[in-house]
Amino acid sequence: MLPENAGRWKTPAGITLLSVLYFSAVLLRSRPQNERPVLIRNATLWTSANNGTDVARGGDVLLDKGLIIALGSIPVHLTRPANLEIVDAQGKWITPGIVDAHSHLGVGSAPRLSGASDSNSRKAPIPPWLRNIDGINTHDLAYRLSMSVGITTAQIVPGSANNIGDQSFLIKLRPTAERSTSPMLLEPPHTLSLNESDGPPRWRHMKHACGENTLRVHSQTRMDAAWNFRQAYNEARKIKDAQDAFCAVVENGLWDGESPYTESLQWEALVDVLRGNVKVSVHCYEPVGLDSLIRVASIHHATSTYLVPDTQTGMGRPTGNRTVRLRLQVLYSFPHFT
Repeated sequence: MLPENAGRWKTPAGITLLSVLYFSAVLLRSRPQNERPVLIRNATLWTSANNGTDVARGGDVLLDKGLIIALGSIPVHLTRPANLEIVDAQGKWITPGIVDAHSHLGVGSAPRLSGASDSNSRKAPIPPWLRNIDGINTHDLAYRLSMSVGITTAQIVPGSANNIGDQSFLIKLRPTAERSTSPMLLEPPHTLSLNESDGPPRWRHMKHACGENTLRVHSQTRMDAAWNFRQAYNEARKIKDAQDAFCAVVENGLWDGESPYTESLQWEALVDVLRGNVKVSVHCYEPVGLDSLIRVASIHHATSTYLVPDTQTGMGRPTGNRTVRLRLQVLYSFPHFT
């Protein structure tokens, strides 16, 4: 077992790197398949510092129980465990793991089978009560393919068939000894397990969508989609207002002991959105959709945002690619079509 204070040393380039880059309760609970400490020597480390230009040549990386313990020039006393596995990188590159912020791994899993497709629920256009952790396939063959190109973490989001989709979760792709879903989770929200509610707050995640997919699946227009958002958030607002009023009465010592606290398992996730506890990612393309959205953490795809640059103020930068002729909303992502 390596000491708790291991790994706070400087790389040859002088960049201070913490021993544990990402540490959470779920990582402590889960066990990676390979629990042996591993020392990778003589690597070219792309630290991603200085706007991605910093490189440490001839550096080492020490891992133990699936966690990065030290980077750069590693003290000798940390390299003495009897079961230490040493790998000579021979100058090959080691980069930070890639975080995929928009992934359907596990819910649109490979091989694609009729009994293993959980990307979308088609029961209703607004199902914020669903959680895609309940549908993540732990044996998706695409995990290994994704890891082979450097992806280590992914936000698993639902498809774009619904205006308000499932609650999303972040997972680590590496295999675990348990081979079940919960050990894969990265910083799961406390709403998932009341046993850990005393810790620091953790973000919840959710996906919304506008555009052609929701119109096609639910036979609706863009006006219907906008109404879906307004109606759903109006319900959440009424619940939030009732909760705030209850708390105000209690805090002032005026509670009669009989008035109930308003709760709704169906809408509680949207109430949390209004309270600022949920990062909302939105699948959206066109100016009409962008203009009708509430505040969001990031807009995915967003191929027409150059037409309405002012709407991006205060939001996360959009991501996505351009596949012309796939949809009308993508067609207008090219300036010469406008």
